[in-house]
Amino acid sequence: MRSLKYSMQMASGSLWQLVRFGIVGAVATSVYVFVAISLPALPSFSASPTVASSIASFVSVLVSYFGHHKVTFSKVGRHEFYLPRFLLSSTALSCIAAAATYLITETLRVDYRFASLCVAFAYPAASFLLGRIWIFRDVR
Repeated sequence: MRSLKYSMQMASGSLWQLVRFGIVGAVATSVYVFVAISLPALPSFSASPTVASSIASFVSVLVSYFGHHKVTFSKVGRHEFYLPRFLLSSTALSCIAAAATYLITETLRVDYRFASLCVAFAYPAASFLLGRIWIFRDVR
């Protein structure tokens, strides 16, 4: 009975962690959209959409990192340990997403919208798992 109670507590904690992950992801995505759309519209800044997208990506990755660090995985400090892992995994996942999109659309000749949906579901799932098992895992 005791292990069942423990298992239910663990499942409940994991569910709330997943909810927090989703909220942080939504905030980071909103920041990306806001920056990517706002910068080209600022006459004094005169950024191209490509430059704006690059800046938006950088800012949203930082928002994502700090949000997941503090809110999703409840960490304090140790950015010199967690941040390189986060950046490495984000870069690797982006490369895998691009390769999967190429494979699905160019090799398998499947519609790009399907590829986009695959990436839209697989990327966050892989990111969450990496966050739990590697990026924000404490080594003792």
